[in-house]
Amino acid sequence: MSKIILISDTNISPLKSFLTKRCDIEIFMPKFGEAAPSLMDIDRNPVNKEGNYILVWVKPDSVSYHFRKIFEYDDISIDKIENEVDNFCELLSQFSNYTIIFPTLILPPYFRGRGIEDYRYDYGFSNIIDKMNLQISKYFSNHKNFIMLNSNRWLYGSNIESFNPKLWYMGKILYGNEIFDLASEDIISSINTIEGKSKKMIIVDLDNTLWGGIVGDDGVENIKLGGHDHIGEAFKDFQKELKLLTKRGIILSIVSKNEEKTAINCIKNHPEMVLTIDDFVGWRINWKDKAENIKDLVEEINIGLDSIIFFDDNPYERERVKDSLPQILVPDISKDPTTYKKTLQSLNCIDSYLLSDEDRKRTNMYLTSKKRESSKSSFTDIESWLKSLDIKVIVEEFNKKNSLRISQLLNKTNQMNLRTRRLSLNELEKWVSSENNYMWSIRVVDKFEDSGITGIIGVKVIDNTLFVEDFILSCRVFSRNIENYMIWYIFEQAKKLGVDRVEACYIKTDKNKPCLDFFMKSGFEKEDNLFYQKSGYDYKKPQFISSR
Repeated sequence: MSKIILISDTNISPLKSFLTKRCDIEIFMPKFGEAAPSLMDIDRNPVNKEGNYILVWVKPDSVSYHFRKIFEYDDISIDKIENEVDNFCELLSQFSNYTIIFPTLILPPYFRGRGIEDYRYDYGFSNIIDKMNLQISKYFSNHKNFIMLNSNRWLYGSNIESFNPKLWYMGKILYGNEIFDLASEDIISSINTIEGKSKKMIIVDLDNTLWGGIVGDDGVENIKLGGHDHIGEAFKDFQKELKLLTKRGIILSIVSKNEEKTAINCIKNHPEMVLTIDDFVGWRINWKDKAENIKDLVEEINIGLDSIIFFDDNPYERERVKDSLPQILVPDISKDPTTYKKTLQSLNCIDSYLLSDEDRKRTNMYLTSKKRESSKSSFTDIESWLKSLDIKVIVEEFNKKNSLRISQLLNKTNQMNLRTRRLSLNELEKWVSSENNYMWSIRVVDKFEDSGITGIIGVKVIDNTLFVEDFILSCRVFSRNIENYMIWYIFEQAKKLGVDRVEACYIKTDKNKPCLDFFMKSGFEKEDNLFYQKSGYDYKKPQFISSR
């Protein structure tokens, strides 16, 4: 369970109930007051040390005491404000064992500051607050444990009464419930994104979803897409937005009631199509039930139902999928296609965090995987097919270059995951730096592609035993004996480290049964959930995999 410490210079206690309504999260809330002393008290309280996250939500004058002079219309020193902002950032940077969530500094929307001069370079309220926010952002630009949330978005989504002076005078509550509700949504979304719980695939319908009209009835030339028609322009902009998401690691697929030949022809040949057939990792275009088609498609792509968004203009189809597959997110969309892009842009479940090269190439990797699987038909046995792939495995120790991708795999992989241990990047770096802890990345290359880093081995040595902490492999490289190579590598390292025994403790989750199934036939002895073997066990390296 995620744990968060809430630090504020105002009373934000209403936020607690909004956070717990949205997800199962443990919250520690010291008494509100000046931010700096509250932060310094964190490490003194052993309860707080259990936290993963710190929310620091403060007013501008808590970051810079000199900022208060603006309210008094005194002369101010920009240099002094900048120095105080740097000091505040330095204080925050000391908490490297936590992920810090920091809402941008704001003032109530009814506050006019210096009126028409509020953006004056040297003394405007709004101008100086913007500078402070940018300075904080720049300071933490290379800190992977710092998330800065745009709290102005909460202002736009609420009314002016969300800043109620009466609440301030009665309980030092600066914000109304609308603000706390929107803030909780972004905070939980940030945590989910960091922990690899964001959505990974969008399934779209075609008729009246990607284009206007029914292509089977109207014909390719008569559908509404692009051109000088405002509806056609809206559909084209929706496609552009979907295309942009593929650059952030979101994959696309199609489930549509249509004639496949007609629909594919439209995608390939309509001059205003933004999305190409190669932007989709799979499709089910037929007259079958959409919920059943989705289940079939998901099994082919090997992705969890809880990683999917289904976008369809038809309310009946949306309700059908909601009822049959409740794990899938099905946005309720308007009949007006000019709102589709807005709906897509408002989804916070597709946020990305520290994009890796593997994220950017995800669609191509899925398409290459389909080509690889289809090549099986040329062989009469699996062994011959595996040999033909010319598989190479590159093992590297944990380092700055591969740390981001290792962190992603650790927090996102579910199926081939021995213990489903989740750590922030800072926690991971701290673990690796400890004596007797070792971690390696597994990169897989074959004749079709470089699949990138797709596996992790993490071990620690306790007395004369090598204990496997992390055994993780992406589903994209299943069924190529990479997991067997990883076990062989573990035994090789056990010999080098001079231990007598190798142990791996399986921790069951709803999704990691494939890992249990593999370990059951991996040559280990088993007692309850503990797999063990002598370090000298002669585990054979897969013959058709070469090391590099």
